[in-house]
Amino acid sequence: MNTNSRINAPVYGLSPSDKGIEFYADVKSHRMYFLQNGIRKSFDQLPINIAVQLLHKLGNDIKAQEDLSHLSQNEKMERFAFCLYGGVDHTPDVDENGILLESENFRCSNNCTCLAWSSKTIGDNTFKLTRREIEVLDALSTGQIDLVLIDELNISQSTLNTHRKNLFNKFNVQSTTALVMKASSLKIIQ
Repeated sequence: MNTNSRINAPVYGLSPSDKGIEFYADVKSHRMYFLQNGIRKSFDQLPINIAVQLLHKLGNDIKAQEDLSHLSQNEKMERFAFCLYGGVDHTPDVDENGILLESENFRCSNNCTCLAWSSKTIGDNTFKLTRREIEVLDALSTGQIDLVLIDELNISQSTLNTHRKNLFNKFNVQSTTALVMKASSLKIIQ
C-alpha cells in the first residue's frame, strides 16, 4: 500500500516546518483563515506579498469583479479567497517561495457564480471542467436513470451521452461509477 496517498497526507500548514500557506474557510460564516508554520491566523494577517498576488488575480477576473462588486475591498478579497481556496487539504495554496498557486477543487455551493470565474479551476493538471460539465457530473453522481437526468438538466438523451463521453475522456475512465469515484478522489464531487 502506498503510504504517501492523498488520503493519509496531513493537512498542510499544521507542521511548524510548513513554510507555505494553506487557506481554509468557515463555510457557514465565509470567514477565511490560514495555516502556516503550525499556526492558525486570520485572513487579515495575510502577508502583504500574498495579498497583492490575490488582488492581482482578482483584478484579472472580470466576472469575479462583477459578482463581488457590492462588497468592500476587504470583504471582496476574503470572499474571492473563500471561493478559490476554501477547502483544507494536504497541498499548500501558497508555496514555500510565497507564490500563490492555482485554485482548489473547492466548491462553496453547487450553483455559486464563482464556477464561471476565469480564476476558478475545477479539474486537475490535465483538464478543466466547464460549469455545464460540473452540473452534468453532479447529476450523474446521483445514480438516477437517464430519463430523470435529462429532465433535470433540460437536455436531450444525445446531449447527455455527449457530455458523459466527454467526461469519460477527460477523466480517462470507461464507466459512470469510475467517473464518480475519480471525481470524488479529486474532491470535485463533494
